[in-house]
Amino acid sequence: MEQESPGRRQFLGFLSWAIGGLLAVATGVPLVGYLISPAVKRKKKSDWAEVGELAAFSASGEPQAVQYAVVAQDSWITKTEKKTLYLKIAPNEQPVALSPVCTHLGCGVSWDTNQRKFFCPCHGGVYDGDGKVLAGPPPRPLDRLVVKVEDGKLFVRGQ
Repeated sequence: MEQESPGRRQFLGFLSWAIGGLLAVATGVPLVGYLISPAVKRKKKSDWAEVGELAAFSASGEPQAVQYAVVAQDSWITKTEKKTLYLKIAPNEQPVALSPVCTHLGCGVSWDTNQRKFFCPCHGGVYDGDGKVLAGPPPRPLDRLVVKVEDGKLFVRGQ
C-alpha cells in the first residue's frame, strides 16, 4: 500500500494555521507582558519628598509641626500619603527635621511651646527641643531626618 502525498489543499491549510499561530504568539506575548508587568514590578517611592519653600518657615529656632506629602506608586495604584515632621530652623544654620514618633513604642509626640519640650502622651516620655530624652522610658532621642535645600525648597528623606 502506497501512501498518498498530502495534497495542495492540506498543505495550504497547514500553512495557514502555522502563520496564524505565529502571529498570535507574536502579538500575544508582548500584550500579556504589558498587562502583567505592573503587577510584577514594584515601583518604590521617591527618596526625597518636598516639604515646601524654605522661606515659608519661621527661623525662630523652635520646632514647628509641618505636613508634607509623599507620593508612592505600586503597580497601577498611585498613593499620596500625608506625613508630619517637626522642623527646627535657627538663623544661619542648617534646618533640622525631627520625626514625630516616640522612640519608646511609636506613639506620636507633640511640642509644647510654653514648656519648650516634646511630650509623649503614652508613657510620659519627654524630649528637649533637639529631640534628646529628658525623662521617661524612651531609649534614645527622636530620629533626625535627612534634609537638603535646593533652589530655595526644602526636601526630606527617610520617614
